Amino acid sequence: MSRISSKNREKIKQEILRLLFEANLLLMSTKSIADELIRNDEMILVLLTDLQKLRLIERVGAYKKRRYWRLTAQAYQEYKKLAHL
Repeated sequence: MSRISSKNREKIKQEILRLLFEANLLLMSTKSIADELIRNDEMILVLLTDLQKLRLIERVGAYKKRRYWRLTAQAYQEYKKLAHL
């Protein structure tokens, strides 16, 4: 995995949150998020687990090969408030 500055990591995390907010009720796989942001799967997975530890997103389903993600309800409501400003 390539080295990315912490500033760029935060920007990519913001893009992940934006993407999940726009998808709203749809679940997105790690692969689909990586394809949308034109990044590799491994890096996106690391960032997704970081966001999960912050309780901003949650992993849905108990699939071993595919991981599906969505915003937590609280994160969605906060993001929705910010979107209407």
